[in-house]
This record gives sequence, C-alpha cells and structure tokens, in this order.
Amino acid sequence: MKSVAILMILSLCFATAGYSQDLSSNAQSWSILRSIPVGQDLLVKTKDSRSIYGSLDKITDTSLALTAKEGTFSLNSSEVAKLYVFQGRPVVSRTLIGASIGTLAGGGIGLAAGNKNDIGGRWMGAAVGGGVGLVIGSVTGLALGLSKKKELVYESNSAR
Repeated sequence: MKSVAILMILSLCFATAGYSQDLSSNAQSWSILRSIPVGQDLLVKTKDSRSIYGSLDKITDTSLALTAKEGTFSLNSSEVAKLYVFQGRPVVSRTLIGASIGTLAGGGIGLAAGNKNDIGGRWMGAAVGGGVGLVIGSVTGLALGLSKKKELVYESNSAR
C-alpha cells in the first residue's frame, strides 16, 4: 500500500512539472495574445519597470493599446516585459462553500459550548453557532469569489 502511494505522488510530481513547462513556453509567444478579448483587464509590466493596469482596446502583431485610469497607452511588443490577464472566480460556488464550512464549524462550536446538562441547550447552541457561522462563511466566500485571479500570459525572453 505504501509503494502505491509513493508511485502516485511521484507520478503527480512529474505530471505537474511537464504542465508548468508548457505554460512557460506559451508565455513567451506574442501571438498568443491575439486570443485575448477586447475589454479584458490586463496588467502590463514594461521593461523600464512601469506597471500599467487597464482594459485592452486593441492588439496587433507588434503592439497593444489599453485604457487605464491615467489615460490611453500604446505599447510596442519590444517594450513589454510581462503581461498578466485578470480572470474572475466563481462567485456562487465560493459563497456556497464558505456558507457550508461556516455553518458546520459554527454549529460544531455551538454544540460543544452549549449547556452540557440540558440537551435542548446544546442544540440551541448549535443552532445559534451555525447561524453565526453561516453569515461569516457566506461573507468570506463572497469576498473570495469577487477577487480576481492574475495569470501570466506573456513574458519576453529578455525579462527572465
């Protein structure tokens, strides 16, 4: 049984190592940026250490244009060191997961902290604790669902 577990762990290590190499080779090609839709939120790090956060207006084979709070920027591909895309996370599922975890944790704490001599007191503690956990877990899950994930999609060869 131990050897099966070790083999599974080793196979997962090698599988993820190959996957990360594929991602890094994809992050080197400017042509992959043509698939980014107009209006997508981007973070561009330039070779002169500027960071520009904005939404994509246009992308060509040699340049990109984006709108940020500071104005409109047009950058040549030779100026871009790294480009990140921001993607939303599943709000509903994260909220439900947070609500479930919070309810179970709060109910368990309430059950343990309730009056040990009165069975009704224990269940009342579980109900109150579960309700409080439901609210806290839902809000936490919602906050995590509203955050955006940053993903590197381009890195120039000279940025490494």
